[in-house]
Amino acid sequence: MILAEGGLVSARESAEALKGPNRDQALAGVAQAWAKSDLEGTIAWAKALPEGVDRDEIIRTALIRKAAIDPAEALELAGIVPSGGRHAYGSSTTGARILVEASKTDFDATVAWLAAHPGRFGHEDLMGISRGVTERLNANAAEFLTTHAANGSLAALLPAIGSAILNDASGQRAPVWDWRKTQPSGDAVNALKQQVLNSAGYQDPALAMRLVADLPRTADGDAQLKSLAGSLLNGGSMLHRFDKLLAEAPERLRQPLIDTAFQHLRADSLDDPQRWVARLSLLPETSRAAGTESIARAWAEQTPEEAAGWVTSLPASEGRDRAVAAIAATWAGKDARGAAQWVATMTPGTERDRSVGSLVLAVAEKYPREAWDWALSINDPSERDRAAAHAARMMAMRDPVTAGQWIDAGPFTPEAKAHLRSGLDRVRGSGELRHSPLPGR
Repeated sequence: MILAEGGLVSARESAEALKGPNRDQALAGVAQAWAKSDLEGTIAWAKALPEGVDRDEIIRTALIRKAAIDPAEALELAGIVPSGGRHAYGSSTTGARILVEASKTDFDATVAWLAAHPGRFGHEDLMGISRGVTERLNANAAEFLTTHAANGSLAALLPAIGSAILNDASGQRAPVWDWRKTQPSGDAVNALKQQVLNSAGYQDPALAMRLVADLPRTADGDAQLKSLAGSLLNGGSMLHRFDKLLAEAPERLRQPLIDTAFQHLRADSLDDPQRWVARLSLLPETSRAAGTESIARAWAEQTPEEAAGWVTSLPASEGRDRAVAAIAATWAGKDARGAAQWVATMTPGTERDRSVGSLVLAVAEKYPREAWDWALSINDPSERDRAAAHAARMMAMRDPVTAGQWIDAGPFTPEAKAHLRSGLDRVRGSGELRHSPLPGR
C-alpha cells in the first residue's frame, strides 16, 4: 500500500508478479491505495485478476478503504461482492466492515445513508456501527436517541443499539427506558422497549423486575411479560436461577415465570424431577396437563424407564395421556426398541393410541414397515389416519409402490384413502433401504 501510494503502476506490477501466500495481501495493499482516487478502476482491475486470487476480498479491501474517505460511495457499492463473514466473529461481513470505517469517518452521514436505504444491509452488517452507537449512548443516551428519533433514523440504529446495551453500553438500559417513556408509541420505540426488557432480563434481573411496574395491563403488556420471563431464564439455559427469581418477582410476573420455566424444561435443566413434580401445583389447573407433559419429556431424555414409572403412577387424566405420549416419542428417539416394548404393554385406550401415534412419528423414517403396523393398531380413526399417513410417506420415499399397496389394503374409508394417496403424490425419491425390525405391535 505504501509503495502504491508513491507509484501505483510499479507497485501493481510487483504485486501481480508475486507468487505464494503473500500475493493476495500485496494485491489488497495496491487496492487500498488505488481505491482512494479511483474506486471504479480498482474494482475493474480486481475483477480481471486471474483465477486463484480472492478477487472478492480484494474488492472488499478497496471498498473499506474508500469508506474512510467517501462513506456514501463505498456503501452504495457494498453489494457487488458476497456478504462473507466468519461464524461467531462480530462485524466480519462485507457490510459490517465497510460500516465500521464509514461510521468512524462520518457517523451522522453514515446513519443518514442507512435511514435512506432501508433493507440494504442485514442485521449482522449493521453491527458495524455498534462502536459509534455505544460511544454516543454512553456520552448522553437521551440526547442521542432524541436526535435520531427526530430525524427518522432511529429504526436504522436499532440492531446496533441492541448490541450496545448488551455489551459496553449496558449501563444505559435505565436511561434508555426512561427516555422511551417520554416518547409516543411507534414501531421503533416499541422495539427499543423490547430490547431493554430482553437484555435486562438476561443480564440484570433486578432492573428487569423494576421495569415490570411500567408495563401496561393490556394484551401487549402481557406479551411483554412473557417475553421478559423467557429472557430471565434465557430460553431455559438459566433455569437454575428459577427459585431465586420466583422469590424476588413482583406478583404480576410470577405466573409468566412459572409457565415459562415449565415450557423450557429439558434434560440438562431438570436437576431433580421430583422437585418439578411438586411445582406442578404452581400451575393453574388448565396448564397442568402441559406441565406434566414437559416434565415427562425432559425426564425421558434422562432416564425413560424412571419417567415411565412415574407417569404410570398418575391417575387417568389428559395430563397422563399427554405425558405417556411424550415419553414414547422421546424414548423412541433414544431407543426405539425399548420404547416399542413399553408401548406394547399398554392396554387399549386413548393413552395407548396417543403413545402409538408418537412412536410412529418417531420411528417411521427408519422403520416404516413396523411403523405402519403400529399405526394400524390404533383404535381411534383420526389418530390412526394421521399416523398411517406419516408411515406411508416415509415408505414412499423408499418404495412408493408398496406404500400405495398398503393404503389400498388398509382399513380406511374411501375418503381417507384418497387423502393418504394425495400425501404420496407429494413425496419424491425412491429406493429400498434396509432396516432392522422393531418388536411387533
